[in-house]
Amino acid sequence: MATLNPTSPEAEAELTEGFNVEKALNTKGFAEFLAKFSDAKEGDISPEDMQERFEVYEAVEGVSKAVKEIYSKEISAELGIALSEKDISCVDEYLNNLAVESPKEVMDMQERIDTYNRLPEEIAQAQSDIDNLAINGGFEARAKEMHDMDQILQTADKASNTWGKVKMNAGLLWGAFTGNYGESQDISNARKIAGLYGGPLTTEGIAKRRAQISTEAAAQQQKYQELKSEKEADLGKLKGSLANTRNALFAHEEMTKKVVKIATLKLGNTVNKIAEQKGLDSFAKAYDKLVESKVGNETGIEYIAEGEEERIVNSLNKAAEQKVTDAVMAAFNQVQLNKADQFSGLQKSLSEVLSVKKLGTKSEQETRDSIVTILTEILVVLDPSEPATVLKKILMKQLIKKFQASPITA
Repeated sequence: MATLNPTSPEAEAELTEGFNVEKALNTKGFAEFLAKFSDAKEGDISPEDMQERFEVYEAVEGVSKAVKEIYSKEISAELGIALSEKDISCVDEYLNNLAVESPKEVMDMQERIDTYNRLPEEIAQAQSDIDNLAINGGFEARAKEMHDMDQILQTADKASNTWGKVKMNAGLLWGAFTGNYGESQDISNARKIAGLYGGPLTTEGIAKRRAQISTEAAAQQQKYQELKSEKEADLGKLKGSLANTRNALFAHEEMTKKVVKIATLKLGNTVNKIAEQKGLDSFAKAYDKLVESKVGNETGIEYIAEGEEERIVNSLNKAAEQKVTDAVMAAFNQVQLNKADQFSGLQKSLSEVLSVKKLGTKSEQETRDSIVTILTEILVVLDPSEPATVLKKILMKQLIKKFQASPITA
């Protein structure tokens, strides 16, 4: 038998299991991809390496597309923002480089992506199996059968005294003769028992059968709980596997940081838009959004660093106080003097300010203190030589006292 030369084309074809080098090199972009490897400078690449790199080259585009979809889906869900193709385009560059630096990692990512896409369906099925275990496992039907039988035995037990036995046996005989068992509950239950046991049970027999049912019901419940616990444990493993897979996909720090940076900027824009909404409570809503989005529930990504959070909080509080100041000045300037209801008019014009429960990140008491400070500071800068200003000061100071005396709502 002929021996193959290890360097012959025939040997190379056998070693690579039919891999077509020429076809690979004719694939658009593959030769350029090969040239990026450090060992390609001499142009001498083994068939095995070429095949491995071709598989990575063919896989990387699909991996990149899937990673972008996962990043967009997970981050968008956690932050309530939309990431465009442009926002996550850095993934393509990172994975193209990774395909050269660590080809195996790209192929491992493909396996993780397959796992990530498969597990949610398995988790949903496992949860459905748990939710429907009582029905599909026959536990619910058997429990009903035992309950119904126990009810029958309880009713029959009432007729197990001497007179009851006469009624039961008479009822059975009459039923056998006429084919009609009548409407009596005792007779009806006696008929059912007779059908199961061949005749009416004694008091002792009823008690024994009820004890058997109780024991069987307890055993059934224990079996159900054990099976449910096993299925819940399996479900927990599936969820844990999904979490680990997700973490592994987000573990590429260089790539993740770039995407998160863009996502954080968009989150900041969302927070600002909330703060700019009408109403003095908009800043509290903006802060709630910030807190809610600080760390991803599923990905564990820290979207807002501690220093950045402090900067945003200070900015929100400052903007909130300015909005209150503007609202107070507007009300102060609009109040109509020399009228019977001038105090009520000022109070009404400041009702939105005085009803704010949370200003930015502050508690209700802190918010009240801030409002009092703002009102007081405005009075200080007013010109006391103006008669109208003096009157407004009198009204405002009385309003401040009333506001401070009002109780904080629970």
